[in-house]
Amino acid sequence: MRIILRHCGVPKSTPHSSGLARLDLEFFTLPSLVLTFYKFIKRYGDFFACGLENPPIPPLFSKGGLLHALLLGATVYKKNEDIMNILGIICSPRSPGNCELTIKEISRQIPVPHELKLTRLPKLNIQPCQGCYRCLFKEQRCWIQDDLNSVLDDMSRADALIVAVPTYFLGPNASLKLLLDRGLSFYGRAASLWKKPAVGIGIAGIDGKEGYTLLGIQNFLKMLRADIRAVDMIHGALPGEALLIDKNTPVIRRLAKALMHPEPESTSPGCPLCGGDAFRFLEGGKIQCLLCSNSGTLTLENETPVFHIEPGDHDLFLNKEATLKHRDWLIGMKGRYLEKKSELKEIFARYAD
Repeated sequence: MRIILRHCGVPKSTPHSSGLARLDLEFFTLPSLVLTFYKFIKRYGDFFACGLENPPIPPLFSKGGLLHALLLGATVYKKNEDIMNILGIICSPRSPGNCELTIKEISRQIPVPHELKLTRLPKLNIQPCQGCYRCLFKEQRCWIQDDLNSVLDDMSRADALIVAVPTYFLGPNASLKLLLDRGLSFYGRAASLWKKPAVGIGIAGIDGKEGYTLLGIQNFLKMLRADIRAVDMIHGALPGEALLIDKNTPVIRRLAKALMHPEPESTSPGCPLCGGDAFRFLEGGKIQCLLCSNSGTLTLENETPVFHIEPGDHDLFLNKEATLKHRDWLIGMKGRYLEKKSELKEIFARYAD
């Protein structure tokens, strides 16, 4: 399910700003100008027929009739062909819910004109990955007939991403992981997905009980090799409640600002390789970053934790070279399978029951 909203960037105090916003929605939610014209007539035709002196639309259209509106629509459409496109990825089955409303509020806080398109992952047919690796060869598209390629098309066309995920049992809603599990298809879209500006927002019902939700969002964006501008958590249990809690407001504003203007590098303790802030403590004083999965040690300097993490021999996303190396390793699985096919068949035979 997809929704498109157009934000003009017109201040509320501007005369007829509400009319401009309504017209903007009408002109750009449909690519066909003919359908746009039809919708304009359907919505505003009665105002002209009744001869109202001050119809609730820009005064430009009160004279000159609908033909004038059509001509202006064509002009505005051409003028805004390269307007910024933002894709909001909603990972909540609630509609509307906190995820959808938060994405829309982030959009409203963005000062530049843009188009917001919403994709609700739980409403789409995205099947589990079959692990066949076919998407790494030939056309580099998954053969499963579901909505994955449509979602990837939307992500590729977007200029920026907003990902909103609710917390379910101390973790991110499964719809995000289901999409990420099909991530082998991301390699075929590298040119259009890599380094795309993105922000992520997790929404927990109970403040402080987000579990690994934030880690899941970071993992998704890192595997996309997106340009992660900011990720954060807010809370709110009831639909819409997240926008009623005062402490959530500055977080939403910060994400909107970060999407347009990258924040300064964080000085908070974290992994020096990927920026992750979730760690597993291992034996022998070792620690492991749960985002990039590399290991190292932890020391205290002036009572501040400092993480010393070293890159491993096989990294997945730390840089372009590592990502391509991992892709080549995956492609090489086909040759390895053919080499070991007879041995593997023997193992299968042992467990045939």
